[in-house]
Amino acid sequence: KYQPASVSLIAVGDNLIHNTLLKDAYEGGGSYDFTPFYEDIKPYIQAADIAIVNQESPLGTGTPSGYPSFNTPQACGDALIDAGFDVVSHANNHAMDSGSSAVYDTLDFWDSRADSGVIRIGIARDAEDRAKVRYLERNGIKIGFLTYTYGLNGYSLPDTNPDLVSLIDKEKIAAELAAVREQCDAVVVLMHWGEEYQTVENSEQNELAEF
Repeated sequence: KYQPASVSLIAVGDNLIHNTLLKDAYEGGGSYDFTPFYEDIKPYIQAADIAIVNQESPLGTGTPSGYPSFNTPQACGDALIDAGFDVVSHANNHAMDSGSSAVYDTLDFWDSRADSGVIRIGIARDAEDRAKVRYLERNGIKIGFLTYTYGLNGYSLPDTNPDLVSLIDKEKIAAELAAVREQCDAVVVLMHWGEEYQTVENSEQNELAEF
């Protein structure tokens, strides 16, 4: 007899580490602990089959910084793993705040935590890396993930790697949606878009959502 399957998904953000949060997490000697930030939501995160977070700031190895150009200690990434997140998106307007090097630091961090099973999306080492279909399988359902941002706060992608951060581009979105759909039962697309401080979607968002 056919038994329908289901998957529960929770998505949160933006996880943006401002100066006050850096100060609160600092333990001295260059060490940070962000795990207390997520203690109260941890049960909800871990109860979901799939938990997604938009990590709004890069996890660079340089000097930590908050507003206006963010750079977050990699200990924050470890706290996200501890909290139970399965998918971490880095396609957002603060991705390039600390330059390309911080984005590559972020890629290195997630590569070094491959055993955690966390999938990072929205940033890529090159076109080949970006083309990899990233998915999770839960309850027999294979779900793929894509993410895009409207911009980079005035920063530009390096000429050597236009795929470093996934920008909203209809041609690329169409191609990547098609590739993911070939391999997955469903696709989750996270869009970093809209007008700041506006709670109602604009016409561009409506048009892109239909697309």
